[in-house]
Amino acid sequence: MKKVVHLWFILLVLISSISVRADKDGPYSFIVTNGQAMITCFDTSYSGKLTITNMLRGYSVTAICDKAFYDCSGLTSVVIPDSVVMIGDEAFMGCRSLTNVVIGNNVTTIGEKAFFACNSLSDVIIPASVTKIGFAAFYGCVKLTSIVIPEGVTNIGLQAFCYCGWLTNITVNSGNPNYSSTDGVLFNRDQSILIQYPNGRGGAYLIPGSVTAIGDKAFEGSKSLTSVVIGNNVKTIGERAFYGCFGLKDVIIPASITNIATAAFAFCMNMTNITVEDGNPNYSSRDGVLFDKEQTILIQYPGGRGGSYSIPDTVTKVGDNAFEFSFNLVNVVMGKNVATIGNSAFARCSALTNVVIGSNVISMNDWAFYACFNLASIIIPASTTEIGSGVFAFCTSLTNITVEDANPNYSSVDGVLFDKNQSILVQYPVGRRGEYIIPKSVTKIGNEAFEGCVYLTNLVIESNVNTVGNFAFYSCSGLTSVIIPDNVNEIGEYAFACNVDLTDVVIGRGVTTISNRVFYSCQRLASVVIPDSVTTIGESAFNGCSRLPGVIIPDSVTRIGDSAFYNCTCLTNVVIGKSVNELGNRAFARCSNLLSVYFRGNAPACKQCVFLNTPATIYYLPGTSGWEDACFGRPAMLWKLQIKDFHVFNTDFTLTITGPTGIPVVLEFSTDLLSWNRLFTTNLVGDSMTLVDRNATGSTRRFYRITSW
Repeated sequence: MKKVVHLWFILLVLISSISVRADKDGPYSFIVTNGQAMITCFDTSYSGKLTITNMLRGYSVTAICDKAFYDCSGLTSVVIPDSVVMIGDEAFMGCRSLTNVVIGNNVTTIGEKAFFACNSLSDVIIPASVTKIGFAAFYGCVKLTSIVIPEGVTNIGLQAFCYCGWLTNITVNSGNPNYSSTDGVLFNRDQSILIQYPNGRGGAYLIPGSVTAIGDKAFEGSKSLTSVVIGNNVKTIGERAFYGCFGLKDVIIPASITNIATAAFAFCMNMTNITVEDGNPNYSSRDGVLFDKEQTILIQYPGGRGGSYSIPDTVTKVGDNAFEFSFNLVNVVMGKNVATIGNSAFARCSALTNVVIGSNVISMNDWAFYACFNLASIIIPASTTEIGSGVFAFCTSLTNITVEDANPNYSSVDGVLFDKNQSILVQYPVGRRGEYIIPKSVTKIGNEAFEGCVYLTNLVIESNVNTVGNFAFYSCSGLTSVIIPDNVNEIGEYAFACNVDLTDVVIGRGVTTISNRVFYSCQRLASVVIPDSVTTIGESAFNGCSRLPGVIIPDSVTRIGDSAFYNCTCLTNVVIGKSVNELGNRAFARCSNLLSVYFRGNAPACKQCVFLNTPATIYYLPGTSGWEDACFGRPAMLWKLQIKDFHVFNTDFTLTITGPTGIPVVLEFSTDLLSWNRLFTTNLVGDSMTLVDRNATGSTRRFYRITSW
């Protein structure tokens, strides 16, 4: 009996190609609001000097939006026109070759981190029109030597000029109602608050008698400051006020001080002595160490001290950051009454080899011993009932964690820290080598549980696990592959980020959200399967996965976040499912080899710069809508296949199709038009391909169809 072959092709409707583009003019992308143009992004491949245009397609340019020139590393100088009134947040962030900026005379706002880490910037003039300079606006502009604050500035954000290593002078116009300067230092108007000491200043500094408060981060990063005299009228020292002042060796806290905020003298790695005047009502010192008045809280250990230290028995709390960056500290003995070890209390004590946790310690807070590289073992006493996240993260010599049997909340098995019933894996000893199989009792892998496990080479996640915490496997550089079981329904932010040798990932079908930065900078990731359970791909989820060759985004996904696949330089083709209705800013930007993007549904709503510096052609299906107004800034054309030839010979069915090079092709068959089976999943090579089914006559009837991925 002759076989009946019925062919059904769903991609045969021919529509002439339609080109679409966003609001774009040369290297600029922009939006028009109320008849005014706002620059949203700029070609990051541009290099050299730039005078920003004041007109785009007849519209006056009035704003430079957030991140508009982000990471334009080739820019050397910029002139901003007088038409611009606002410079957005992070507008020029990371423009590391930028040496000179001329800001237009009508700019009123310089946004947060607007020139953050422009580490070649040496010359900028803030015009008289500016009223607001945002948080960290010029943070890390190490070559700035001076800055002038005009009369109209009424708001300067925290750390606006922090870590400007060559900055020696900040001058405020004498008519400014909110700010002033003396000897190049920034104050509030009446000089009662010291806001910013220029980081490039060296030597000694005497704080003026008018000052009652040293602001948060006021001296942070002033590496050449060798001594400071705190006046007798100062009452408050702000958070991280002297953080990273490497040249400070000692400091005297006057009797007037009533409040010292967290980490005020942290990371002063040459400081050996802190002295508190006897009349101080709230603070005291003992052997050069800073305490509260009753010496129940150890506030700051001088970072330049080395050797061993025994915490006095009066102490009940080791404060946040108290020993952080004490690089030469080798041994610590806790006093018998210590109950609390604060956040980052011993973080980055890289020489610390031995610490005895007292028998009355109740809580160890987040990152308490973070990056103590030489700490080899730890015993957690029965008294400890609260352990924070990442307490022993990046302790790369730690091979064993032991919990005393009587502890009511925690336990250990084979040197690994768990909660009492071993349903939560709290901390894996970072120095362990080789493979680890997570026990079947575990349902949750805690935040930062494996962070920094550089010697972990293989991991088996058992099927009972349902939660993987934030940073759980961050920087586990020895891992090459990961299988996330179907029972997992939550993967935290940064969970597998910066795993530089990770090549293959299988995500289980229970996961609904790929969280922000989950696989950020997994530079060798070459294969990932996104299951059809996923509805959201978060911000920067695959940012910097520079070996990823292709991605299929299933129909279940509705949102792709900002920078989700940013700088995935090996991407050549992407298939985007039919339910995606939002594409984030720079979602596929700087994917320099991405040539084809195939949309299975209607044009999604999109932010600007989705395909910035990406050469892709957009393909869309017949019957879908919105492509005439799409804002991708890339050419778009119909995703079409044509039948060139087909025939049956003996048992073979042969089909030859033509279409755009690289277009996804799926050939399926059915015997009842109800259920379909895939024969081939491939990409069109050249402009023509022949597909063969060698079992075409294996049933009384056989139907075929071509579908998209």
